[in-house]
Amino acid sequence: MGIFIRIKPVIFTLPLLLAACLVFPLSAGATIEEDLAAGLSPEQALEKAVAEGQALEGATQQLAQALADNAVAGGADPATAAQTAAQQATTAAISRGADPITAAQFASNGASQGAVNAAVNAGADPIQAAQQASQGAAEGATTGAANAGADPVQAAESAARGASQGATTAAVNAGADANRAGQAAARGSAQGATGAAVSNGADPDAAANSAASGATTGATNAGADSASASTGAQQGASQGATSTTAAATTTTAAETTTEA
Repeated sequence: MGIFIRIKPVIFTLPLLLAACLVFPLSAGATIEEDLAAGLSPEQALEKAVAEGQALEGATQQLAQALADNAVAGGADPATAAQTAAQQATTAAISRGADPITAAQFASNGASQGAVNAAVNAGADPIQAAQQASQGAAEGATTGAANAGADPVQAAESAARGASQGATTAAVNAGADANRAGQAAARGSAQGATGAAVSNGADPDAAANSAASGATTGATNAGADSASASTGAQQGASQGATSTTAAATTTTAAETTTEA
């Protein structure tokens, strides 16, 4: 009577594993922050995240947050870090087919959160960080959307809303009072968005009204009361419109003097 040994067809398992490795490389599943650290550009990191199944809006927010966080950790101030991160993320999202207005909101939200978080971790006051980061994020996102052909007034509203909400959220998570954080974030985001919109050809009054509206909504969405948020937003929008208009007037006067 013979002895029979049943051999399972494991020979087919190895090719299947090899094929799976080719389809899903070892870096699959890495976070956007890890991909940036590995040397991918913002556009590449965003494209990879979307290819792996992330929604474009969420990936845009994560990209902006990682860029701002890295910049502050590298020594940049919150405003500069958030501005650069928001503009880069907005541009990257638009290149992937995102609506510019939508991209501005998610990019400014992520950039302001990332900059505030990193600044607070480095010892900064969360209220001050919220105002600085929201201003930079709103400015960068508005500029990024306007550069892609979006109406700067609409871009200002969206960017201010995202930046105000993101900065308020991050400051509150760091222990700040919601109303104070919201007022500071609304002021900064309205100022940054208004200034960027005017610099891109928008009427100062229209830009200020739009940015103030977005900044107020963003701060209240993050828990601030409407009075605090509105006060900060109106102050910031007025500053943004005045400073940008004054700068343009000074430039024009200087050019006229040079020609004379």
